[in-house]
Amino acid sequence: MHKKETEDSVAHRIQQAQLEAADHKQMVSYRFFFHYLYRKVTSAPFYTHWKSILSYIRRFRAVTYTIRALSFVLGILETGALVILSTALFLVILPILFALMLGILITARIESGRTNHTLATISQNGRVYVLFLPAHAGDFFTENAKNLARQGDTVLIVSPYWISPNGLSKGAFYCTARREADRIYLIRRYYFFSLQKHVLKKRNTVYIY
Repeated sequence: MHKKETEDSVAHRIQQAQLEAADHKQMVSYRFFFHYLYRKVTSAPFYTHWKSILSYIRRFRAVTYTIRALSFVLGILETGALVILSTALFLVILPILFALMLGILITARIESGRTNHTLATISQNGRVYVLFLPAHAGDFFTENAKNLARQGDTVLIVSPYWISPNGLSKGAFYCTARREADRIYLIRRYYFFSLQKHVLKKRNTVYIY
C-alpha cells in the first residue's frame, strides 16, 4: 500500500511539473501580459481561481483569524445563512484584492522602464538564462541558478507568485524585479512581458522550463 501511494505521489509530481512547463512555454509565447492573463483566467474553472485567492488571503494573520472565526460561526448556522454570509464575504474581499492588484500593476508599469535599463546594463555580456521558480524550490534549484551566474551570465528567475515576496529567500516586497544574489534577479510575471520585449529579445537568451 505504501509503495502504491509513493508511486502515485511521484506520478502526480511529474504530471504537475509537465503542466507547469507547458504553462511557462505558453507564457513566453505571449507578447502582452493581459493576453496571458486572459488565457489563464478562461482556461481554468472559477473554483480553482478562488482557491488560489484564498491561499494568498491566508498569508495575512489578521485575515486568517477572521476567516477561522467566520468558519466557526458559519458552522453553527443553517445552509441559507451560510450562503448569504459567504457571498457577502466574497463581495467584500474581491474588490479589495482587485484594488490591491491594480495598484501593484500600475506601480510595476511605472517602474518597468528603470528596471529594464538596469537589467539591460547588467546583461550586456554573456548569456541570459530565464528560469521559472517552482512553488517549493529546493537547494538543487538554488545551486543551479548560482552555478549559472558564476559563469558570468545573468540569471532571471520568474516568480510564480503575484504578490508574495518569496523567492530564493524571504526578501522584501517588489513590483518588478529584486536582486537575489550576484547576477541573479527575481522577476514578477506581469513585468516579464515588458522585460522580454525591451531586453530579452536583444540578448542571447536561454529559457529553461
